[in-house]
Amino acid sequence: MAKVKKSTSIAIVAVLALAVIAGGLVKMSSGGSSKGGTITYLTHAEAWTHADPSRNYTGQHIAWFGSYMHRTLTAYARAEGAAGSAVVADLATDTGRSSNGNKTWEFTLRDGVTFEDGSAITCEDIKYGVSRTFATDVITDGPTYAIGMLDIPSAKDGSSVYKGPYTTKDNDTAAYDKAVTCSADNKTITFNLKRAVGDFNYTTTYLSFGPVPKALDKGDAYDMAPVSSGPYKIEKYKSKDEMVLVRNDKWNKSSDPIRNAYPDRIVVRFGLAEEVRDQLVLNDSEKNSMSLDA
Repeated sequence: MAKVKKSTSIAIVAVLALAVIAGGLVKMSSGGSSKGGTITYLTHAEAWTHADPSRNYTGQHIAWFGSYMHRTLTAYARAEGAAGSAVVADLATDTGRSSNGNKTWEFTLRDGVTFEDGSAITCEDIKYGVSRTFATDVITDGPTYAIGMLDIPSAKDGSSVYKGPYTTKDNDTAAYDKAVTCSADNKTITFNLKRAVGDFNYTTTYLSFGPVPKALDKGDAYDMAPVSSGPYKIEKYKSKDEMVLVRNDKWNKSSDPIRNAYPDRIVVRFGLAEEVRDQLVLNDSEKNSMSLDA
């Protein structure tokens, strides 16, 4: 696929309202937002379809995890209306710099961006995160824009000659290393594309273009324990029960201009029938709660 369709970007912008609303649920009596409290989401689903950033594809999942846990090179502005369709810098210092007739794009990482353990996010972490997209036998259901756009040859069967980071058999890693490069200081990533893509910085809003630490990648099992680069991290995640996010104390607000991170905790309660959810919300049994289709 050569570019992100406008209908796709509009859908993502629309569901970002969910996260924008969530960020403002904790209110002071004066009506302004303040830090503290818990937001609870109620859902019939037994678990998230995917929590792995490489496998988040729907607009709702990109909006939810992109607001709370997973940062990307670029993101949609956290704003309502037309302003929310603008792409802004996230992990990167700007929205990208193109050259070679829009066939080469580079992004430089901000200072102070870290994972939940405090380790610095580097170009190699972004490069590794993108590489996982090519492991379609392990990383299923995610967007495949990287496969279609990066300047990597195709095999006789039409698949990419690069097969991702989990196999060495018939795997042309040199082709990937040529298509995606890192600067000597590990701060700038460069993508070399097959063809001109004038709005490639819209593509990099997908969480599959975010960082994954190679040492902590568990392949398919990473879905249940993804590492956070955003303001919250997982304290608990159990299917048919709940997910609990708590503040990531290694997140630096000074490096993140688009997330406010008002609540202290975010809880997702799984496996609730619609009538149960309605009663909990109507009776205010769960403070600051809302229904969610996970």
